Amino acid sequence: MAQIKTAGDEDPHKALIMLDSLEIDIRNESPYIQHKYDLLKIRLNDKADILPSSDMPILKLIEYFRKEGSNLEMQEVYYYAGSIYRDLNDTPRALEYFLISLNYAGNNAECDSVMLRNTYSNLTYLQYRVQNFQEAIKMAKKELEICQCLKRDCVLPYMHLGCAFHASDSIKQAKKAFDAALNTIIQSNDIMQYQGYLINLLYNYSQLEDLQKAKKSFSLIEQNLFESNDVFSYFALAKYYELQGMNDSAIVCCNQILEYDYEDEDNELINIYDAAKILFNIYTKIGDVNKANYYASKYMELSDSIDFGKRQIMAATVNNKYQYHLDRNKELDLKEKQEKYKNLLFIFTIVIITTIAIGYIIYTKRKNRLLLEKMAMSKEMKLMKDNEMLLRENLEQKDKDIIESTKVNKNLINLLHKAELEEKAEDVIYIIRQSIIGKKEMTRDDWKLLYKAVDELYPSFKNRLVVELGNFTEQQMNICYLLRIGLSKSEIQGVTGLARTTVWRWSKKLSWVQTPDDEV
Repeated sequence: MAQIKTAGDEDPHKALIMLDSLEIDIRNESPYIQHKYDLLKIRLNDKADILPSSDMPILKLIEYFRKEGSNLEMQEVYYYAGSIYRDLNDTPRALEYFLISLNYAGNNAECDSVMLRNTYSNLTYLQYRVQNFQEAIKMAKKELEICQCLKRDCVLPYMHLGCAFHASDSIKQAKKAFDAALNTIIQSNDIMQYQGYLINLLYNYSQLEDLQKAKKSFSLIEQNLFESNDVFSYFALAKYYELQGMNDSAIVCCNQILEYDYEDEDNELINIYDAAKILFNIYTKIGDVNKANYYASKYMELSDSIDFGKRQIMAATVNNKYQYHLDRNKELDLKEKQEKYKNLLFIFTIVIITTIAIGYIIYTKRKNRLLLEKMAMSKEMKLMKDNEMLLRENLEQKDKDIIESTKVNKNLINLLHKAELEEKAEDVIYIIRQSIIGKKEMTRDDWKLLYKAVDELYPSFKNRLVVELGNFTEQQMNICYLLRIGLSKSEIQGVTGLARTTVWRWSKKLSWVQTPDDEV
């Protein structure tokens, strides 16, 4: 099988015939040999450009070699998985598997360098296809670097790099890469083998409006592109003729694209769309408004049918999947390390948990103690605040009592002095003040002393009472005399012991008492 593999690099079709002749004997060999046979068959089919019809064979090989294979075998099986999905037009999975192959190659000092170069080449193409141009540039640079190290043909990586730079609007760098490709072709001894690249250069130089390099590329093409029956050749000619102002020739090439018999509907829509844009530009330049409008509406109509966001979605999908595999590889490495240090990790975890638990218990106890201290302090402060408020209220009440007592004293002293009762003034003042605060009840003699003082001071007061009230009780008389010496309602209530409503009602009724006509 090793000899057949080597022969397949030169003639894959002949190598496939040789491999098929071994199948009966191979099926009696070990599972490893059988899977190596199946992998070689996929490799030869890829080199012979025989398109796959299913991904089942490669998925079985991935499952087997993931368990039994080396890094080199994993690089190979994932590379051909990427090739199969590329041919099946499953770009996200193609990129996914190429990237995994790249990962295995990077972890293997003895990787297949040619396969690694091809991996970068495929990644460049696929990243460009999903419009991830910056990533395509990175892959193309890697491809070029490996080709230079292997001293292999660098035309393809230069072409990849130029296309990626052009797509990302890095025009100067794109021209530099295309120039390197063209110079490599010119310096080679076999220009015929580069005809496809020259057609590509003709198209790209025409796009970049570099007429000199476009003419040089065209001069090296040894076939009649108009008779090639190849859509891309028609595009290259159309852009080349348009650049030179040969509008009729460019229109003929575009019509060839429009009338081409396509097998793939997606390619048909995209190619007709691009051709319609070229025709719109040409007819706009030459002033044919009707045809310009026709092709404008044509490519606008096609733009509704082409999902231009699909490639960006594919790119996002690929990036997510690649990140998943990077994370997965890290996870596998972590699991291996966990197996090696499982016991140590377990002990360390127990110690950490125990430390945290002890710390938490200590923290909780300290927190509870501080909380209790805080509560006790808060309670004590509240008690102090309540005592302070109570003390303030007592002081305020005493201030009021002092003010009222002072007022009463002043009124009584004035009254008694005027009534020439100075010798008994202190006793009367004391009695009334004690009565106000409810500590003493006035006797009949006390009342008589008060009546006498008021009558002497206001001789007509008693007669006025009789006139105003007619018959009145002793309690009513008491209220009248107390009002006359200037006591407030609350003071009168304290002296007489009567209900507040009674005192209030009589005070209102006897409001004239405080300013009688006979006041002196």
